[in-house]
Amino acid sequence: LTGGDMRVNADDLSHRERLCTAEAEFARRAVAASGRAMLMDEAVTLVARRLDVEYSKVLEFLPQGGNLLLQAGVGWRPGLVGRATVPPEAESQAGYTLLRHDTVVVEDVRTERRFVFPALLRDHGIVAGMSVVIPGGERPFGVLGVHTPRPRSFSADEAHFLRHVADMLGAALARADEEERHRLSWTLALKISSARDLSSALLAVLEEVCRVTGWTYAEIWGIGTDGVSLQLLPPWHTSVPGGERFRAASEGLAFRPGMGLPGRVWASGQAESITDVSLAPDFVRARAAAESGFRAGMGIPILSGGETVGVSVLF
Repeated sequence: LTGGDMRVNADDLSHRERLCTAEAEFARRAVAASGRAMLMDEAVTLVARRLDVEYSKVLEFLPQGGNLLLQAGVGWRPGLVGRATVPPEAESQAGYTLLRHDTVVVEDVRTERRFVFPALLRDHGIVAGMSVVIPGGERPFGVLGVHTPRPRSFSADEAHFLRHVADMLGAALARADEEERHRLSWTLALKISSARDLSSALLAVLEEVCRVTGWTYAEIWGIGTDGVSLQLLPPWHTSVPGGERFRAASEGLAFRPGMGLPGRVWASGQAESITDVSLAPDFVRARAAAESGFRAGMGIPILSGGETVGVSVLF
C-alpha cells in the first residue's frame, strides 16, 4: 500500500470508531431518556452531529397509518417540527424507504429517478440524504433521515450507523410506549375508583388521556335512551380558546349509525382518523371545528364484550 492509501484507511478507521462511540453514546442516553420526545430529540441531534449534516428528522406515522408527521428534527424552519407532514406513498423518499424497508441514499437529487422530493425537502433546498426505517411492532414507527443541501456520498459505515440508531430508537420507543400504557392504566384505575359518579369518572379518564397523548379536546358519545342514536356526555378540553365554543356547538346533537365521525365509528366498530376535520365534506361540525381552531380528529370505539357501546372522539 502507498502512504496515501494508509492515510485513507486510517481516516476511515478513525471515522468508524467515532461512529461506534456515538452508537454507544445513544444507547446510554436512550436508557436514561424520559419519554418519547426526549428519545427522538437525542436521536436527531446525534445523527446530525456525527454525520455532519445540516438536517435530520424523525417522521412518525400519524394515528391509523395516515401521513408521516415531522415529530423531531434539526435544522428545519421554525414551526415545522410537530406540524409538517409527509405522504407515506412510495413517490416520496420516506415512502420509498418504507416500501423497500432498507437504507435509501440520495447522492444528488438532480439525478434521482426513483421518487420525487416532497415539499418539505424542496423548500429547504435539500440535495442529498439518507433514510432508514424505524422499526416498530405491527408496523414501523416511521423513518429516521439525514439531509444536506449539497451533493454528498455516504459510506457503508455511515449507513450502518444510521440503521443502528434507528433500531435502538425503535426499541426504546416501544419500551417507552409500553411503560406509558402501564402508567396510564394504573392512573385511570385510581381515578375511576375515587370518582364520585360516572360523569366525574369519565371526565377524569378524558383528562388523563389528553395529558398523555397531547390531544386538546376529548368527548364521549354514549347510546341515548332511544337506543338508536349517540348523545354527547360531558366533554373535557384544555384551556384553548375554542374549547367552549366547540362544546356549545356539539350539545344537543345526536348521531345515528353511519352519520358523522361518531356514527361511522359506531357502525364499523373501527377507529377512524381525519387529518383536517374542517375540510371533511361529511363532518357535521366542520364549521364549528374551523372556528374553534381544531384540525385533526380521531374516533375510537368503546367496546364491551365485543360490542360498541359508545365512541370516544379526540381533537
